[in-house]
Amino acid sequence: MGNERVEKLKKGLEEHKARQQATAEKFDIIKVLESAGEIKEKYVKAIDRTVRYGVLTLKDSIAVMKPVDPQQRAIVILWKMLQKADAKITLEQVEALPLDVATAILTEVGSDFLRLQTPRPLKTGLKQTDRRSYAA
Repeated sequence: MGNERVEKLKKGLEEHKARQQATAEKFDIIKVLESAGEIKEKYVKAIDRTVRYGVLTLKDSIAVMKPVDPQQRAIVILWKMLQKADAKITLEQVEALPLDVATAILTEVGSDFLRLQTPRPLKTGLKQTDRRSYAA
């Protein structure tokens, strides 16, 4: 009886995947590029302001990845996003933002398209490591 249920679930999953593929829109780079160039707006509750920004592109990632320090990288990410909506915004202006304002903007705006890595709490007794060890 358990095997029948497993088979039924597998069949249902396969049917669901087939429906998804049938209804999925085909990738159109022209449409993606058009939407990537749009200026977006998002209300940031923590600062009670609407922030205008642009989506980062692969080309932007070159500048974003230059800083090794994660905090400096976050500043560059915020600057690049804001600068797309207002070319007059400088890196120095973004660096001068209060920490709570910058964090609120990055948290709200970044949730749309950035896969920001957030640290997860470790189980008691485990120590965090800087990099993975592949030695046996």
